[in-house]
Amino acid sequence: HYTFNLRDVSKVVQGLLMVQAAHIPSADVLIRLWCHEVTRVFADRFIDDTDRSYFKGLVAEYCKLQFKQSWTTEDIFDGENKLIFADYTKPGTPREERKYELVADVSKLGPLFDSYLDEYNAENKEMRLVFFWDAIEHISRLCRVLRQPRGNAMLVGVGGSGKQSLARLATFVSGYSAFQVVITARYGVNDLKADLQVMYRKAGLKGEGISFIFTDQQIADERFLVFMNDLLSSGNIPGLFPAEDMDDIINGVRPAVKRAGLPDTRSSCWDYFIQQVVQNLHVILCFSPIGDPIKVRTRRFPALVNCVVIDWFQPWPEEALVSVSNRFLSDVDLGDDDVRLAVSNFMPYSFLAVNEKSEEYARVERRYNYTTPKSFLELIALFKSMLADRRKQTETAITRLSNGVLKLESTAKSVGQLEEDLKVKSVEVEEKKAACDAMIPKLEEEKAKATEEAAKANVIAADATEKEVSVTKLKAEIERDLAAAEPALVKASAALDGLDKKDLGELKSLGKPPGGVDDVTAAVIYMLHPTGKGKIDTSWKAAQVMMKDVNGFLNTLMGYKDRIDEGSIPKNNFKLLAPLLELEHFNMDTMKKKSNAAAGLCDFVININVYWNINENVEPMRLKALEATETLEKAIAAKEAALAAKAEAEATVAELTAQFNAAVKEKEDVIAEADMCERKLGLAQRLINALSSEGARWKQGIEDLNQEMGLLVGDVLLASAFVSYIGCFNKRFRLDLMSGVFVPYMQGKAAGASFTTIKNAFALPMSEAADPLKVLTNDAEIASWNNETLPADKVSIQNGAIVTNCARWPLMIDPQLQGIKWIKKHEEANGLKTCRLGQKSTLQVIGSGVENGAPVLLENIQLQIDAVLNPVIGRQTVKRGRNLVVKLGDKEIDYSPKFRLYLQTKLANPHYPPEIQAETTLVNFMVTEDGLEDQLLALTVSKERPDLSQQSAALLKQQNEFKIKIKELEDGILYQLATAEGDVTENIELIENLEDSKRVSIEVAEKMVIAKETAVKIEQASELYRPVANRGSLMFFLLSDLFKIHSFHHYSLASFNIVFERAVTGKRPNALEWDAEETMKEMLPEMKREKFIADLEAAEAAAAAASGGDDIDMDALQKRLDFLVERITFNVFAYARRGLLEKHKLIVATMLILRVKQRMGEIPAAEAEYLITGRAAPNPPQMTAKVSDYLQEMQWAAACGLKEVAAFKTLPDDLELDPDAWKEWVEHPKPELEDLPGEWGAKCTAFQKLLVLRALRTDRVTSAVTRYIVQEMGERYMSQPTFDMDDTFADSTFATPLFFVLFPGVDPGVDIENLGAKLGYTEANQQYVSISMGQGQEKNAENVLDRFTADGGWVFLQNVHLMQSWLPILERKLEIAAEVGHKNFRCFLSAEPPPLPDMQTVPEGIMQSSIKVANEPPTDIKSNLRSALSLFSQETFEKSTKPVFHRPMLLGLCFFHALCLGRRKFGFMGFSRQYPYNNGDLTVCAAVLQNYLEANEQTPWQDVRYIAGEIMYGGHITDPWDRRVTNTYLEVLLNPDLTDEKSRFQLAPGFAPLLEGSFEDYRQYIEVASPPESPILFGMHPNAEISLLISLCNNLFFTILSVSGGGGGGGG
Repeated sequence: HYTFNLRDVSKVVQGLLMVQAAHIPSADVLIRLWCHEVTRVFADRFIDDTDRSYFKGLVAEYCKLQFKQSWTTEDIFDGENKLIFADYTKPGTPREERKYELVADVSKLGPLFDSYLDEYNAENKEMRLVFFWDAIEHISRLCRVLRQPRGNAMLVGVGGSGKQSLARLATFVSGYSAFQVVITARYGVNDLKADLQVMYRKAGLKGEGISFIFTDQQIADERFLVFMNDLLSSGNIPGLFPAEDMDDIINGVRPAVKRAGLPDTRSSCWDYFIQQVVQNLHVILCFSPIGDPIKVRTRRFPALVNCVVIDWFQPWPEEALVSVSNRFLSDVDLGDDDVRLAVSNFMPYSFLAVNEKSEEYARVERRYNYTTPKSFLELIALFKSMLADRRKQTETAITRLSNGVLKLESTAKSVGQLEEDLKVKSVEVEEKKAACDAMIPKLEEEKAKATEEAAKANVIAADATEKEVSVTKLKAEIERDLAAAEPALVKASAALDGLDKKDLGELKSLGKPPGGVDDVTAAVIYMLHPTGKGKIDTSWKAAQVMMKDVNGFLNTLMGYKDRIDEGSIPKNNFKLLAPLLELEHFNMDTMKKKSNAAAGLCDFVININVYWNINENVEPMRLKALEATETLEKAIAAKEAALAAKAEAEATVAELTAQFNAAVKEKEDVIAEADMCERKLGLAQRLINALSSEGARWKQGIEDLNQEMGLLVGDVLLASAFVSYIGCFNKRFRLDLMSGVFVPYMQGKAAGASFTTIKNAFALPMSEAADPLKVLTNDAEIASWNNETLPADKVSIQNGAIVTNCARWPLMIDPQLQGIKWIKKHEEANGLKTCRLGQKSTLQVIGSGVENGAPVLLENIQLQIDAVLNPVIGRQTVKRGRNLVVKLGDKEIDYSPKFRLYLQTKLANPHYPPEIQAETTLVNFMVTEDGLEDQLLALTVSKERPDLSQQSAALLKQQNEFKIKIKELEDGILYQLATAEGDVTENIELIENLEDSKRVSIEVAEKMVIAKETAVKIEQASELYRPVANRGSLMFFLLSDLFKIHSFHHYSLASFNIVFERAVTGKRPNALEWDAEETMKEMLPEMKREKFIADLEAAEAAAAAASGGDDIDMDALQKRLDFLVERITFNVFAYARRGLLEKHKLIVATMLILRVKQRMGEIPAAEAEYLITGRAAPNPPQMTAKVSDYLQEMQWAAACGLKEVAAFKTLPDDLELDPDAWKEWVEHPKPELEDLPGEWGAKCTAFQKLLVLRALRTDRVTSAVTRYIVQEMGERYMSQPTFDMDDTFADSTFATPLFFVLFPGVDPGVDIENLGAKLGYTEANQQYVSISMGQGQEKNAENVLDRFTADGGWVFLQNVHLMQSWLPILERKLEIAAEVGHKNFRCFLSAEPPPLPDMQTVPEGIMQSSIKVANEPPTDIKSNLRSALSLFSQETFEKSTKPVFHRPMLLGLCFFHALCLGRRKFGFMGFSRQYPYNNGDLTVCAAVLQNYLEANEQTPWQDVRYIAGEIMYGGHITDPWDRRVTNTYLEVLLNPDLTDEKSRFQLAPGFAPLLEGSFEDYRQYIEVASPPESPILFGMHPNAEISLLISLCNNLFFTILSVSGGGGGGGG
């Protein structure tokens, strides 16, 4: 439905006015312009080709009608030159000067956009685009929008179709700048306002052209759309700018307003600003059409549609896919042209085939898979990278094998040469030995001479050494004494340095010196006297003369020390000086007080005197040292001469020794060469012996690899398509795609298909048995995966190969948690980090992994992923220098190529939008029937035969390790050979390692043979239990399909395994006082108990016999197996039935018996199909008069349809031949109880009788099916015990919540409180908390959950369906409790079922992990009566003192209650509305009955009837006719005849009241004596239920039909 208005007409006119008159050379161009504009305004909104074709025909018709142009649609739109008006044909033209004109030659647009793209890539992050016609049209439409004032666009297409890329390029082509918001973890309304303010300022104040590209993935808050709606509709967003910013803006535009001639008032300036904004700011919305969001948003915000030009991005046409494939594969070496063409065409062929298969998948399995253009491009990229990698790997493998072969061959050739060399070396060794022996005598003679000379030299050297020691000691003593004089010399020098010429001058000029100064000058005169003899003048006058030349005087003193050393100072001078030095005042301190110069001279004299005295004492020692030195020199000369003689002798010996050593070395070298030659010969022979078998295998391997190299294109093409497309599908669809679509095409057998015109008659080079797993992995890697807990079935192995090889991050659909368990083991050694959306640390964990190259697991994601993670999930990296970076939040971080991201969801059937599927690789890890059967077989054997189980597990692990070890050894041998340098026959370590490797390899191979033989024996023993596992697998997949019936019916593999194990072992996890066999005995009617007990005892005996040893009693074992199969079937059915809605129980039971019987081969597929479909013949033959007398047209058509089933080919004829018998049977009220007419009764099975009923009496089918189930499987499958809280609680643990489905009048709270009181969990002791969920209760619930998870306790959260936004938090809390919860923790939940069965109001994870209880009132009398009586007990009976009246009347009340509940199934024929009668009504009436009987002597019949009919039950009733019905029931049921044994009173036909007995007697009486279900029980006509029964039948089989397409997903 399209809505158009006058706004669209104005847009057409606006488009016409964009062209100037000068650019319309003719009327034809103007008409074409009109055609173009109406197409843009109207046709671009159309969503399919049918509407567009109709519109084009309409345009052509109007051109002929209004413009008199006889153009066809091809002439206008699809001719040689397609219809395009644009302004971008002249690059470089300023935006304001561009001309909107008809594109004369559209063939030039592709190269034109290529040039634009090159310019764009030079300035921005690179985009790789191919400009096929659809892309050119989209860009042209966007450029047209951007050139218009208020031009905004909405691009509608699935994610990955190129919306954003083309929007950015169109923005660049139009000369605008693109703007996109950057979503961070905290991006909110204020951040959007800030971004809008930036754009408004640029567009409104600066006049910049901006294209605001906004995607639906960026709508982090729905309030964003309020701003977008205002922006699109008027441009004026209230409250966008604060007041002060508005003042700045108004002042900023005021000059422009004045120039425009407008009044510069505040409102005028603001309007001008907004006008500039809408003129320059263009919004491009990129929305996905998938799901409800776009529908809801466009209804809430009409401007999203009304104020934009809508451009639908349709799926890429076939020719576009082909052109893109050719373009991107042009640079890949694919061999000849035929191969290139086949590969290029396979890309679009597989893409379209998967689209087709995805539609079937959604139709049959109700699972959604999307392939987008991005998926198509990712396939091409994956193929290119995988082909390059596999070619490199193959070349490397060939090189390694070739090196190994070459080295083996070269070693073999060298053996003969080594033998010849060894003979030559033996002769050389003998010659060298003889030469060495001849040199020995001469060498001994010279050694004797050298020894004699050495002895003489040693004596002389010892004497010289002794003298050298004494001289050295003497010199050391002299040096020590001289060193003692040094301080005095230093002080003397310092004293001279302290003399100042001025001070000396002053001293000299004194007429009479101070006392004592003249003694100092006298001492100096004595020191300087040349001879020290005669009378020496020491007067002051003589002193003045001495100091006359101050400089000369100082220099004389400075050189005094040298004169002492030379010995030129007379000794008498210091003798004359001695008396003066002994004077008391002759010291520096005293002189200092009198004269500085005198003090300095005094100090000098004292210290130089010290130096003189030491020098005089050392002098004799110097003379002695001089004499000793001369003696020493002579001794040394003698020593040197002796040593020279010794050296000469030793040199002679050394020369001879060297000659001898050289000869010896030469001899040893020859011997070593001979030894090495012999050793090399031995090593070469060892190497050849060790690897002789490997050489032939390596040669064959090289041939195989060379052959594989030629087949890689086909093999890798299949593998890349497998990785890109197959992961989402289940086993059946995978097989269909691979063997029915991909492989036939690649083998050249692809005929025409409905989804494409591409054909291929050329067989691509590929392996004969094409298996993508051989390209993607190997046996050793698979074995390592199995050791890491990946199941060993084929689908699981495929999943492992996809996860480890996909380029896009894997998104695992993993409700059974098998994938996540494997990934955690697989990446454990690499430091795997685990996080989930909503955690505060998620961005930090992912950022750390991205930077450090660590793997990250994002677990339990829901249907949406935070937009802040899009750059990481989409691998949107940017080159910054040498590094890659990626945007995460508001910052860029380094991107490590080693980073791996795994995404996992527990949702069983997630519907991910195309945007997510385009960026990830969906991998379906749901368990398969084969995989689960193997797991259940292992579980069964572990319980029944633990000895076999342990052997099998150890053997499996050993075999996997053997595979890995052999691969490691083979790789190690080749690596050692490849990396060995030089001659390998010289590398002893290498050869020893190779021998060890070969030896271990042989041992492992031998052990593998033994292990395989043992495995066969174990498998044969284990296979005996296969029927048990097979039935368990069938039951799980029955449960896994129930979500298609109702969203509450989700079951996890973990909970199923618990039920299965309990069925095998008979043990419950949390039994109060419970015994499996006893309980099952109680479930059976009394008459069947003996047989059951006998079977049970036989089964237990069989189990004991089966585990007794190798000798197995097959008969006993068969009984055990039959018992286990039945117990598993019933236990699982009972587990599921407890949580089923009442209307679904017969559906599930029917599905169960059909699957069981078909699996056992007892029901042909055609018969089962007819029962489900009830297929009528489309054109049945005309009925005869006899047949039309008792059959309607519909019945006759159904009977003719049944003729297609082999057993009923003659049925239509027999209906004509024996009309009387058939009429009697067809018109019988309950024909299912009667035999079929004639021979049909004898030859038809019970199931075939159902087919006849399905055709001729649809209304009796549900009753017949119920009867058939009871006959074939037992009464207990159709007779459910009343709800028992104790029994239900026994199945729960801290990890499994109890989930109660709420119905009118049903309150589980009372049962929970009663059980809690019994077990000690009450509100009084704070061990039980009940919270009625509603606004504000979230925090209370979280606190209680946390406390009880840690400490133990019970919490009951009521009405959780009201807390949709909080339920993910609850789910996480329960997951934590399942991991670390206290053993006494229990969580009880309650919720109403959703209004529609497919609505998921409670998270799937909660439903999977919980034990579901749907205590809905049943619809049949017997079940309701049983349930009603169960509300009471023997204690209730014993309270009354009038049991004769109390017990029958209580039974009457229970029957009345059952009638009221059961009557509701008749719809409006039962009651005018559905009244919420509940158990409380009955229990209150029973209490009133008890009290009134005790309080009155006479039985108060009227009072009891009034309270029940008018107050308790009547209180619900609003219609007087309904009240009349219930009151009539009470009048009939509660009257004195009820307790009168003689009255023969009956509660219903055939159902008399039990007048006495215990509570157990009454319970058994109901089981045995309850009347068969019939409208007569309700006082209604037998035909009252016909329409009801027909409706039930149709709903039963329609539901089964809608579910029947289900099956296992991928992964085991």
